[in-house]
Order: sequence, then C-alpha cells, then structure tokens
Amino acid sequence: MGRKSRAQGKTPLPRAGAGGALENVWLVQPPIGGGPNDVSPPLGLLILASIIREAGYTPHLVDLNLASKLGRIDTSRSLRNQFVQSLPKRTREIDLIGVTTWSYNFDVTMEFVEAVHRKHPGVPIVLGGPHATFVDEEILRRFPSVGYVIRDEGDASFPALLGAIKGGSSPDELRAIPGLTWRDEGGVVRNPSGGVVEDLDALPYPAYDLIDAQAYVRQHPVLVVEAGRGCPYNCNFCSTTNMFQRKYRV
Repeated sequence: MGRKSRAQGKTPLPRAGAGGALENVWLVQPPIGGGPNDVSPPLGLLILASIIREAGYTPHLVDLNLASKLGRIDTSRSLRNQFVQSLPKRTREIDLIGVTTWSYNFDVTMEFVEAVHRKHPGVPIVLGGPHATFVDEEILRRFPSVGYVIRDEGDASFPALLGAIKGGSSPDELRAIPGLTWRDEGGVVRNPSGGVVEDLDALPYPAYDLIDAQAYVRQHPVLVVEAGRGCPYNCNFCSTTNMFQRKYRV
C-alpha cells in the first residue's frame, strides 16, 4: 500500500483523452535556459518513446529547448500562448502529455503545464524526471493541473500508467504501479518505489526518427549515447541519489 496524505480539495482522477481512448502520447522537453550550445536530443524521452511505441502507443516529441535555442520562442511575447501552439489545436489529437522536469527550469515547466491544461483540460498530464521525483507530493497538492508524477526511472512505470489510464484509471491498477504518485478521493497517494533497470541492453534504441538530429548537430555538434546509469555515491546536492537509487549500471 502507498502512503496517503490529504490533498487540498478533491480532484477527480484524470482519464484518457477523447472518448476514453489512449493512442497519441506527447512527450515534452521544456526550455532549460543557458547558452545556444546547451541543447542535445532528450535521450530519456526518446527511449520512453520507443518503449511506449512497442506497447502499441503513438509517441510524439516536442523539444521546446531546441525551439528556444533556434529562436522560435519569442520571450517578448506570451510564453503560455507559444507553449500551447507547440501542440495540436484539437484536443482529440492529444490523449496524454508527459513532461520531464528539472529544478533549474521548473518555473518555465509549470508555465507550460498550466497553459496546456487550460487549453486541453481533459487531457492527463504526467510529470517525471529529477525535480518531480523529489517534490512529487508537493506538486500534486499545489497544482491540480498535474494528474500524476512518475518518480525515479520511468521505463517500466510509465507504460504501466498508460495501460491503467487506458483501462479507466482503476485505483487498484494505479496502486500497483511502483514509483507512482497520484490522487484518489482521500488525497495524495505515494506508491512504494520500484527497482531500477538492471539490464540497460534490454531497453530499445532511442526513437531518433521523432527528431531532426541534424538540427541538434548544427546547434551543438554532439550526440549523446547512454553508456551507463546511476552513481554509487551519496552527494547531498545531486539528484542521482533518488533517481537511480545509488546503483551504477553499464
């Protein structure tokens, strides 16, 4: 059983997109700031895209960090309007939105989440990544726009969450997903954490077909390869202690 805490008010469990179907999953990398070279393909999201594609879903990727570095986001105009325009206009083309989070750009990330939730209020929004892993309960208490938080590594838990939502968001199914923080009628529920991916070779190749790799290389001539995950140390300033449970794998 997960740990439960009382939420402020009752927010209904998010359901899948139009008609209860779940096919089109939009994965979003928010802008991260920094210089023009602070950009690379979002490897974690690309791996997730391959995983959920194998599970029968259609992944889409929006890299707002690349858009920002290419000058396609005008900071003199409303960011929320521009964020909304990065997704399809019709809600029926969006069944679920997954957003990665980092501490240094969480304010901008939530600008995106709030804007998209206002435009597409019936679409479930899932947060993952280092920042959400550390402050998962606080996020769900403070932001009704967020439906779920996936803590730690999401390679197994994210597709499991998609399956549960597609099946109707049964509380029993949601409780069985390791590393999930969610709401039921009594408040915020924090499921126990699961394990990490021990065999990285079992993961599919990143879905590079979803991006224009040349656009990244022209901006910064580097492509990232995941040769390992985790770290055995316990530095108090670093997110890997929680994200990867102090396990290093190659």
